[in-house]
Amino acid sequence: MVLGFILYESIELVYNVGKLTINGAYGLYSWYYDVKEPMTEQMKLELKQIELIERLTNRIENLEHLIEDKKEENSTNEN
Repeated sequence: MVLGFILYESIELVYNVGKLTINGAYGLYSWYYDVKEPMTEQMKLELKQIELIERLTNRIENLEHLIEDKKEENSTNEN
């Protein structure tokens, strides 16, 4: 019983230390050689949504300016 626990814990420890070492080495390599990770599909989708929001915001601002200009025209025509 105790032997199984010790074996399990030692294997888990070796696995976690190995994983930390590999991830650390990869991170250091990526940082030193300035390796960029490829964009994931989620990142691409988020960028498209941000661009869409910016375009819609610009359209709203343009429409607001048009409405204000119309109001100014109407107010000057009435006077």
